[in-house]
Amino acid sequence: MGIISALMLFSASGYFANPQVAKGFKHLGFPDYFRVELAIAKIFGAIVLVIPQISGRIKEWAYAGPGITFISAANAHFQSSDPIIAN
Repeated sequence: MGIISALMLFSASGYFANPQVAKGFKHLGFPDYFRVELAIAKIFGAIVLVIPQISGRIKEWAYAGPGITFISAANAHFQSSDPIIAN
């Protein structure tokens, strides 16, 4: 639980601070606000996972969020004809 929360927070910080991430979102055709929305969702998900009083059903969705993000990102890269292996 703690490791996944830490990874989500690390990823969210990159969404805010790394200009390459913003460039990648632009390359995929997403508006800049979508990058910010995803970062905020990751922060909320990380918080949900570490608070013990939150129900398991909500935590299940917090775990599902990164999986949905990974699948959606793979689809976006595929649709943009990005190479599978970067040079």
